[in-house]
Amino acid sequence: MLKKILPLILLSSILLIGCTKQEDKENKIKNNTTTVESQTPSPTTNTNIVLVEKSNSYSPYLNIGNLTFFPDKENNNKLSTIEKPKATGYISTKDIKDIFNYPVESTASIDECIYFPNGSDNNFLYKLDYQRNEITKINNNSVYNITSNMKSLYYINRDDNNKIYTYNLETSTSSSLTADSCGKFLINGDFILYQNTSDNSKLYIVKLDGTNKKQLTNTSVDSFTVYNSQILYINSHDNNSLYKLDPNSTSTNRVDLINGTNLKCFDNKLYFIDNSNNNLCSLSVDLTKNTATTSNVTTDSINNYFITDNGIFLDKTIDVNKTYILK
Repeated sequence: MLKKILPLILLSSILLIGCTKQEDKENKIKNNTTTVESQTPSPTTNTNIVLVEKSNSYSPYLNIGNLTFFPDKENNNKLSTIEKPKATGYISTKDIKDIFNYPVESTASIDECIYFPNGSDNNFLYKLDYQRNEITKINNNSVYNITSNMKSLYYINRDDNNKIYTYNLETSTSSSLTADSCGKFLINGDFILYQNTSDNSKLYIVKLDGTNKKQLTNTSVDSFTVYNSQILYINSHDNNSLYKLDPNSTSTNRVDLINGTNLKCFDNKLYFIDNSNNNLCSLSVDLTKNTATTSNVTTDSINNYFITDNGIFLDKTIDVNKTYILK
Protein backbone atom coordinates (compact mmCIF):
# COMPACT_ATOMS: atom_id res chain seq x y z
CA MET A 1 0.00 0.00 0.00
CA LEU A 2 1.41 3.40 -0.94
CA LYS A 3 2.93 5.36 1.90
CA LYS A 4 3.57 9.07 1.87
CA ILE A 5 6.18 10.55 4.17
CA LEU A 6 6.09 14.29 4.56
CA PRO A 7 9.05 15.53 6.69
CA LEU A 8 9.05 19.13 7.81
CA ILE A 9 11.97 21.26 6.56
CA LEU A 10 12.14 24.83 7.80
CA LEU A 11 13.24 27.30 5.14
CA SER A 12 12.54 30.90 6.16
CA SER A 13 8.74 31.20 6.30
CA ILE A 14 8.23 28.50 3.67
CA LEU A 15 8.73 24.81 4.38
CA LEU A 16 8.65 21.89 2.02
CA ILE A 17 7.37 18.43 2.72
CA GLY A 18 8.19 15.37 0.64
CA CYS A 19 5.60 12.77 -0.11
CA THR A 20 5.46 9.20 -1.33
CA LYS A 21 8.37 6.82 -1.69
CA GLN A 22 8.27 6.95 -5.48
CA GLU A 23 8.42 10.67 -6.13
CA ASP A 24 9.21 13.97 -4.43
CA LYS A 25 6.45 16.53 -4.46
CA GLU A 26 7.04 20.07 -3.18
CA ASN A 27 4.42 21.54 -0.87
CA LYS A 28 4.33 25.00 0.62
CA ILE A 29 3.95 25.31 4.37
CA LYS A 30 2.68 28.80 4.94
CA ASN A 31 2.98 30.86 8.08
CA ASN A 32 -0.38 32.40 8.81
CA THR A 33 -0.05 33.35 12.48
CA THR A 34 -2.69 35.66 13.87
CA THR A 35 -3.17 38.16 16.63
CA VAL A 36 -4.80 37.05 19.86
CA GLU A 37 -7.62 39.12 21.24
CA SER A 38 -8.40 39.00 24.95
CA GLN A 39 -12.06 38.71 25.74
CA THR A 40 -13.67 39.68 29.02
CA PRO A 41 -16.71 37.47 29.69
CA SER A 42 -19.96 39.33 30.15
CA PRO A 43 -21.87 39.08 33.42
CA THR A 44 -24.16 36.10 33.84
CA THR A 45 -27.68 36.81 32.62
CA ASN A 46 -30.81 34.73 32.59
CA THR A 47 -31.14 32.84 29.33
CA ASN A 48 -32.99 29.73 28.33
CA ILE A 49 -30.55 26.88 27.77
CA VAL A 50 -31.61 24.61 24.92
CA LEU A 51 -29.42 21.55 24.44
CA VAL A 52 -29.38 19.44 21.29
CA GLU A 53 -28.78 15.76 20.63
CA LYS A 54 -25.29 16.00 19.13
CA SER A 55 -22.23 17.29 20.98
CA ASN A 56 -18.69 17.89 19.73
CA SER A 57 -15.64 17.05 21.80
CA TYR A 58 -11.99 16.43 21.08
CA SER A 59 -10.74 13.23 19.49
CA PRO A 60 -7.45 12.00 18.02
CA TYR A 61 -9.46 10.13 15.35
CA LEU A 62 -10.99 11.90 12.38
CA ASN A 63 -12.95 10.44 9.46
CA ILE A 64 -12.98 12.28 6.13
CA GLY A 65 -14.33 10.47 3.10
CA ASN A 66 -12.97 6.94 3.13
CA LEU A 67 -9.93 7.88 5.24
CA THR A 68 -9.29 7.93 8.96
CA PHE A 69 -6.67 10.38 10.26
CA PHE A 70 -5.06 9.37 13.55
CA PRO A 71 -1.85 9.51 15.63
CA ASP A 72 0.16 6.35 15.02
CA LYS A 73 1.27 5.19 18.47
CA GLU A 74 3.87 2.90 16.95
CA ASN A 75 5.49 5.86 15.19
CA ASN A 76 5.72 8.59 17.85
CA ASN A 77 2.07 9.60 17.39
CA LYS A 78 2.75 10.97 13.92
CA LEU A 79 -0.34 12.00 11.99
CA SER A 80 -1.20 9.10 9.68
CA THR A 81 -4.04 7.87 7.51
CA ILE A 82 -5.64 4.53 6.84
CA GLU A 83 -8.66 3.52 4.85
CA LYS A 84 -11.61 3.19 7.19
CA PRO A 85 -11.21 -0.11 9.08
CA LYS A 86 -13.78 -2.75 8.18
CA ALA A 87 -13.22 -5.18 11.05
CA THR A 88 -12.38 -5.28 14.76
CA GLY A 89 -8.68 -5.50 15.54
CA TYR A 90 -5.37 -3.71 15.80
CA ILE A 91 -4.26 -1.21 13.19
CA SER A 92 -1.13 -2.56 11.54
CA THR A 93 1.69 -0.54 10.00
CA LYS A 94 0.92 -2.27 6.69
CA ASP A 95 -2.53 -0.67 6.77
CA ILE A 96 -1.15 2.87 6.88
CA LYS A 97 -1.48 4.87 3.69
CA ASP A 98 0.10 8.24 4.58
CA ILE A 99 2.53 9.36 7.25
CA PHE A 100 3.05 13.03 8.09
CA ASN A 101 6.04 14.10 10.16
CA TYR A 102 3.93 15.80 12.83
CA PRO A 103 3.12 14.22 16.21
CA VAL A 104 -0.49 15.03 17.11
CA GLU A 105 -2.65 14.78 20.22
CA SER A 106 -6.03 15.67 18.69
CA THR A 107 -7.49 16.63 15.33
CA ALA A 108 -10.45 18.59 13.96
CA SER A 109 -11.75 19.36 10.49
CA ILE A 110 -13.51 22.21 8.72
CA ASP A 111 -14.22 22.08 4.98
CA GLU A 112 -12.21 18.83 4.75
CA CYS A 113 -9.04 20.51 6.02
CA ILE A 114 -7.42 19.00 9.11
CA TYR A 115 -6.41 21.20 12.06
CA PHE A 116 -4.05 19.90 14.71
CA PRO A 117 -1.52 20.86 17.40
CA ASN A 118 1.91 20.22 15.91
CA GLY A 119 3.85 18.31 18.54
CA SER A 120 7.12 18.99 16.72
CA ASP A 121 6.56 22.76 16.97
CA ASN A 122 5.44 23.49 20.56
CA ASN A 123 1.90 22.28 19.81
CA PHE A 124 1.26 25.38 17.73
CA LEU A 125 -1.88 25.27 15.60
CA TYR A 126 -1.42 23.93 12.06
CA LYS A 127 -3.67 23.13 9.10
CA LEU A 128 -3.31 20.30 6.60
CA ASP A 129 -5.02 20.63 3.23
CA TYR A 130 -4.85 16.97 2.31
CA GLN A 131 -6.05 17.39 -1.28
CA ARG A 132 -3.47 20.09 -2.05
CA ASN A 133 -0.83 18.43 0.11
CA GLU A 134 -0.18 21.75 1.83
CA ILE A 135 0.62 22.59 5.45
CA THR A 136 -0.07 26.01 7.01
CA LYS A 137 0.90 27.29 10.43
CA ILE A 138 -2.11 29.10 11.89
CA ASN A 139 -1.00 30.60 15.20
CA ASN A 140 1.37 30.29 18.15
CA ASN A 141 -1.14 29.09 20.75
CA SER A 142 -0.15 25.94 22.64
CA VAL A 143 -3.14 23.89 21.52
CA TYR A 144 -4.66 20.93 23.37
CA ASN A 145 -7.94 19.02 22.91
CA ILE A 146 -8.97 20.72 19.67
CA THR A 147 -12.45 20.36 18.19
CA SER A 148 -14.55 22.27 15.66
CA ASN A 149 -17.99 23.76 15.26
CA MET A 150 -19.22 25.47 12.09
CA LYS A 151 -16.39 27.81 10.96
CA SER A 152 -14.59 27.97 14.30
CA LEU A 153 -12.09 25.87 16.21
CA TYR A 154 -12.16 25.43 19.98
CA TYR A 155 -9.28 24.26 22.13
CA ILE A 156 -7.42 24.58 25.41
CA ASN A 157 -4.57 27.11 25.26
CA ARG A 158 -1.86 25.86 27.60
CA ASP A 159 0.08 29.09 27.15
CA ASP A 160 -2.78 31.02 28.76
CA ASN A 161 -3.57 29.10 31.93
CA ASN A 162 -5.56 26.39 30.12
CA LYS A 163 -8.34 28.74 29.05
CA ILE A 164 -10.82 27.78 26.33
CA TYR A 165 -9.92 29.56 23.11
CA THR A 166 -11.71 29.89 19.82
CA TYR A 167 -10.17 30.49 16.42
CA ASN A 168 -12.44 31.99 13.76
CA LEU A 169 -11.54 30.94 10.23
CA GLU A 170 -13.42 33.82 8.64
CA THR A 171 -11.61 36.54 10.63
CA SER A 172 -8.36 34.60 11.24
CA THR A 173 -8.34 35.66 14.90
CA SER A 174 -8.25 33.77 18.18
CA SER A 175 -9.62 34.77 21.57
CA SER A 176 -10.35 33.34 25.00
CA LEU A 177 -13.98 32.66 25.91
CA THR A 178 -13.73 32.90 29.69
CA ALA A 179 -11.16 33.76 32.34
CA ASP A 180 -11.50 30.25 33.77
CA SER A 181 -9.01 27.42 33.46
CA CYS A 182 -10.64 24.43 31.82
CA GLY A 183 -10.34 20.66 31.99
CA LYS A 184 -12.78 18.71 29.84
CA PHE A 185 -15.25 20.53 27.61
CA LEU A 186 -17.80 19.82 24.90
CA ILE A 187 -19.76 21.92 22.44
CA ASN A 188 -23.52 21.51 22.28
CA GLY A 189 -25.62 23.78 20.09
CA ASP A 190 -24.94 27.39 21.09
CA PHE A 191 -23.17 26.43 24.32
CA ILE A 192 -19.97 25.00 25.75
CA LEU A 193 -20.12 22.79 28.83
CA TYR A 194 -16.83 22.76 30.68
CA GLN A 195 -15.09 21.49 33.77
CA ASN A 196 -13.97 24.68 35.54
CA THR A 197 -10.61 23.83 37.11
CA SER A 198 -10.47 27.37 38.52
CA ASP A 199 -13.42 26.33 40.70
CA ASN A 200 -12.60 22.80 41.88
CA SER A 201 -13.66 21.16 38.59
CA LYS A 202 -17.31 22.16 38.96
CA LEU A 203 -19.47 22.07 35.84
CA TYR A 204 -20.12 25.38 34.06
CA ILE A 205 -21.81 26.43 30.84
CA VAL A 206 -21.17 29.43 28.59
CA LYS A 207 -22.39 30.53 25.18
CA LEU A 208 -20.09 30.16 22.19
CA ASP A 209 -19.49 33.91 22.17
CA GLY A 210 -18.33 33.89 25.80
CA THR A 211 -21.53 35.37 27.25
CA ASN A 212 -24.06 34.02 29.75
CA LYS A 213 -21.65 32.01 31.86
CA LYS A 214 -23.43 29.92 34.48
CA GLN A 215 -22.38 27.52 37.22
CA LEU A 216 -24.31 24.26 37.01
CA THR A 217 -23.03 22.10 39.89
CA ASN A 218 -21.78 22.71 43.41
CA THR A 219 -19.58 19.62 43.33
CA SER A 220 -16.72 18.57 41.10
CA VAL A 221 -17.45 16.44 38.05
CA ASP A 222 -15.36 13.68 36.52
CA SER A 223 -17.05 13.78 33.11
CA PHE A 224 -20.35 14.82 31.56
CA THR A 225 -22.49 14.60 28.45
CA VAL A 226 -25.86 15.66 27.04
CA TYR A 227 -28.67 13.11 26.82
CA ASN A 228 -32.33 13.78 25.98
CA SER A 229 -31.94 17.53 26.63
CA GLN A 230 -30.58 16.83 30.11
CA ILE A 231 -27.00 16.76 31.35
CA LEU A 232 -25.65 13.50 32.71
CA TYR A 233 -22.49 13.69 34.76
CA ILE A 234 -20.32 11.60 37.05
CA ASN A 235 -20.18 13.16 40.50
CA SER A 236 -16.65 13.04 41.89
CA HIS A 237 -17.96 13.81 45.39
CA ASP A 238 -20.33 10.82 45.46
CA ASN A 239 -18.16 7.80 44.61
CA ASN A 240 -18.32 8.66 40.92
CA SER A 241 -22.05 8.01 40.77
CA LEU A 242 -24.19 8.96 37.79
CA TYR A 243 -26.31 12.12 38.16
CA LYS A 244 -28.71 14.00 35.92
CA LEU A 245 -29.06 17.78 35.83
CA ASP A 246 -31.61 20.19 34.40
CA PRO A 247 -29.52 22.96 32.78
CA ASN A 248 -32.08 25.69 33.44
CA SER A 249 -33.17 24.95 37.02
CA THR A 250 -29.84 23.26 37.92
CA SER A 251 -31.81 20.68 39.90
CA THR A 252 -29.96 17.37 40.22
CA ASN A 253 -30.86 13.75 40.94
CA ARG A 254 -28.70 10.72 41.44
CA VAL A 255 -29.47 8.09 38.80
CA ASP A 256 -27.19 5.18 39.67
CA LEU A 257 -24.16 4.11 41.71
CA ILE A 258 -21.97 3.18 38.77
CA ASN A 259 -18.50 4.13 40.10
CA GLY A 260 -17.50 5.19 36.61
CA THR A 261 -15.32 7.59 34.71
CA ASN A 262 -15.10 9.09 31.22
CA LEU A 263 -18.83 9.28 30.44
CA LYS A 264 -19.62 9.86 26.76
CA CYS A 265 -22.61 9.84 24.43
CA PHE A 266 -22.61 9.06 20.71
CA ASP A 267 -25.70 8.61 18.53
CA ASN A 268 -27.79 8.72 21.72
CA LYS A 269 -25.86 5.77 23.18
CA LEU A 270 -24.07 6.14 26.50
CA TYR A 271 -20.69 4.69 27.48
CA PHE A 272 -18.33 4.90 30.44
CA ILE A 273 -15.31 3.15 31.94
CA ASP A 274 -15.99 1.02 35.02
CA ASN A 275 -13.50 2.03 37.72
CA SER A 276 -13.54 -1.44 39.28
CA ASN A 277 -11.97 -3.19 36.27
CA ASN A 278 -11.42 -0.43 33.66
CA ASN A 279 -13.76 -2.18 31.23
CA LEU A 280 -15.72 -0.17 28.69
CA CYS A 281 -19.44 -0.38 29.50
CA SER A 282 -22.63 0.72 27.81
CA LEU A 283 -25.31 2.47 29.80
CA SER A 284 -29.10 2.47 29.45
CA VAL A 285 -30.89 5.21 31.39
CA ASP A 286 -34.54 5.87 32.22
CA LEU A 287 -34.60 9.54 33.21
CA THR A 288 -38.25 9.42 34.26
CA LYS A 289 -37.53 6.75 36.87
CA ASN A 290 -33.92 7.72 37.62
CA THR A 291 -32.70 4.20 36.93
CA ALA A 292 -29.85 2.81 34.86
CA THR A 293 -28.52 -0.55 33.71
CA THR A 294 -25.01 -1.30 32.50
CA SER A 295 -23.37 -4.01 30.40
CA ASN A 296 -19.79 -4.73 29.40
CA VAL A 297 -18.62 -3.76 25.93
CA THR A 298 -15.07 -5.03 26.51
CA THR A 299 -13.46 -7.41 28.97
CA ASP A 300 -10.01 -5.88 28.50
CA SER A 301 -8.77 -3.04 30.67
CA ILE A 302 -8.63 0.29 28.81
CA ASN A 303 -7.23 3.74 29.57
CA ASN A 304 -9.41 5.70 27.17
CA TYR A 305 -11.78 5.35 24.23
CA PHE A 306 -12.97 7.50 21.35
CA ILE A 307 -16.22 6.88 19.50
CA THR A 308 -16.52 7.62 15.78
CA ASP A 309 -19.06 6.81 13.10
CA ASN A 310 -16.71 4.04 12.01
CA GLY A 311 -16.26 2.30 15.35
CA ILE A 312 -14.76 2.77 18.81
CA PHE A 313 -11.02 3.30 19.10
CA LEU A 314 -9.58 1.86 22.32
CA ASP A 315 -6.42 2.66 24.27
CA LYS A 316 -5.84 -0.76 25.82
CA THR A 317 -3.86 -0.94 29.04
CA ILE A 318 -1.80 -3.93 27.92
CA ASP A 319 -1.02 -2.46 24.48
CA VAL A 320 -0.39 1.23 25.08
CA ASN A 321 1.65 1.56 21.89
CA LYS A 322 -0.98 0.09 19.60
CA THR A 323 -4.30 1.31 18.24
CA TYR A 324 -7.30 -1.00 18.47
CA ILE A 325 -10.69 -0.48 16.85
CA LEU A 326 -13.93 -2.12 17.96
CA LYS A 327 -16.48 -2.40 15.16
